Amino acid sequence: MYVDPVNPIIKKTISEYLQKDLEFGEQSFDFDDVIYTVAGDPENEKVWFQFKCNNAEVIMENGGMQMLE
Repeated sequence: MYVDPVNPIIKKTISEYLQKDLEFGEQSFDFDDVIYTVAGDPENEKVWFQFKCNNAEVIMENGGMQMLE
């Protein structure tokens, strides 16, 4: 399995989120039951990104870290 570093769902979710108020969070869902969450921390001016899936270990072994970077 190869994880494309330019995942269109992640790109769209983060791009749209960065144009909004950081006080709100947003979730997107991929076809293979992956949940992507983008949330802001306005006090520290940070944006947090996380994903949850059933095969996280396999994804991380096959390019997941590069995708997140």
